[in-house]
Amino acid sequence: MSQNGKGDKPRFYPNEEYRDNYNKIFGEKMNLVDYKGRSLELGKRVRVEVDIASPEGMLYRNSIVKLDEFDNKNNKIRVTDNTGKVWWVEPAQVSCSFL
Repeated sequence: MSQNGKGDKPRFYPNEEYRDNYNKIFGEKMNLVDYKGRSLELGKRVRVEVDIASPEGMLYRNSIVKLDEFDNKNNKIRVTDNTGKVWWVEPAQVSCSFL
């Protein structure tokens, strides 16, 4: 009995040209690490290691923030504090350790 349904065979076989173009557009995955060498993961909570001042306010040391996004071009990460403010910080300014 043959299956002619939706999932019986792959619909798209990526060739080498497609893979090269995909890497040019989206780049390689960044493996960001904190200042102690631990891997940072999206959606996880991290601790701020230094005071970060900006015109919109101050992100204080030892604040717990949520990791939202990686920026491959500028080597920065976007975090959100407990009030909902968005901050762009460097990976060396945060830590996975809460102690």
